[in-house]
Amino acid sequence: MADTRIAELKVEEPPDLRVAGALYDRFAAGELQNLDCNRVRWIPPGPTWTGPDLFEFIPKADRPFTFIRHRGQQISPHNMITDIGSIPRLAGLFSRGLTPWGYAAAYLVHDWEFELHHCGGTTKTFDQVRDTMMECVKTLMEKSLAPKSQWNFWLLYQGINSALAHRYWDRDPQSCTLPPYDPEA
Repeated sequence: MADTRIAELKVEEPPDLRVAGALYDRFAAGELQNLDCNRVRWIPPGPTWTGPDLFEFIPKADRPFTFIRHRGQQISPHNMITDIGSIPRLAGLFSRGLTPWGYAAAYLVHDWEFELHHCGGTTKTFDQVRDTMMECVKTLMEKSLAPKSQWNFWLLYQGINSALAHRYWDRDPQSCTLPPYDPEA
């Protein structure tokens, strides 16, 4: 989402934190496995690159990072190119602590499912992929692996559910940028 402009991010502040709390309560926590096995490799941008920093996510062959949703669905990202979290860069203007790395595991799961969609590898809808990310964010918060903040949760939801995110999901033509599956030993 390199062409994101701050003016395109529409953030509607809830009238009070009860709205943010109600959204937080809509989601269940799942389970994270092999979170310590994440590895990303920075991709040098080159002299003409003006977009976000890019990284290659490299899974482990014997202990892949996996998010298990509360109803049992397992999501194990394969090799992919990611910026870790584009929406948090913008949402960070509204709340301290929202960085691309703060909820990185959730962003990786989300980016993986977005790329599967762009490669024709899933039948999940935008809303299903959005909700998977939010469930992963809640899991990180509930397991004390990331700061627990219903306000930040609400902000992330606003960003991931924005018109900008929908445009990126629906981009035309579709383009598949997944590298070959090559897990690390």
